[in-house]
Amino acid sequence: MDRADLSKDLLRKLGRENSADATDAEKRDVATAVNRALQTMWQAGVAFFLRQSVNVNLVANQAAYTLEASLQEARGPVFAASGVTLAQFRTRAELEDYSREVLGATSVSAAAGTPWGYLIEHASVASPADATDTHAMTLRLVPAPNAGAVASMSPLRIDGVYQCPNYGPDAMTGTLPVPDTYVESILLPLARLEIARSALFSRVELVDAFQRDAADAMALLFGRESAAVETGDVGSQAPGGAGTRFAPQALREGRGSQ
Repeated sequence: MDRADLSKDLLRKLGRENSADATDAEKRDVATAVNRALQTMWQAGVAFFLRQSVNVNLVANQAAYTLEASLQEARGPVFAASGVTLAQFRTRAELEDYSREVLGATSVSAAAGTPWGYLIEHASVASPADATDTHAMTLRLVPAPNAGAVASMSPLRIDGVYQCPNYGPDAMTGTLPVPDTYVESILLPLARLEIARSALFSRVELVDAFQRDAADAMALLFGRESAAVETGDVGSQAPGGAGTRFAPQALREGRGSQ
């Protein structure tokens, strides 16, 4: 199941059988449901997200490299093709201090040489071109590589993990950042429960099944006791009662219960 399959499933829960006819409001609610489900999974830890390795091709005299958007968090050290492991700077201040005190530079633009240290910088992107990711990462090397370092060290390899992206309404195609093992057992049930929050959702007969499936998914993420707290008491609460934190708009307003 990929993003398009997940989107079609949620649109059907809104009564839209042909995804090509989906309205802008339906697309927004589907994207919101998927994003919220992924964010819930992220709270349980990176073990539920795909890992990947990214290669960075070095350029002589270039210290900063923008990492591809799919990499959201670096895990572990940066490795050079030569087998060297680079040391990590934790903050920009550490990097600046090293540049001034050791390299004699007044900024991070120190003379090129053989890099031995790196810093991962994080930034927010207000309007990403692909409308899927608002997080950007930059790899900064100290010092910048010279021609000899490029020949011996390139490419660098960074092991990382997919984090939960922020999908836009028109970005529901392509792969998901979650292993196949967890898509239908965790992500799909959580997303279905989230789509029931939509004001466009009216199939109240599905809510109990959604809550039961989501409770099982939450148990896989956090344990059975936490699942009951997060999804409400799916067996004993009446619609709109204290245990229906995820009750759809129709139920909260008393519609569909006659």
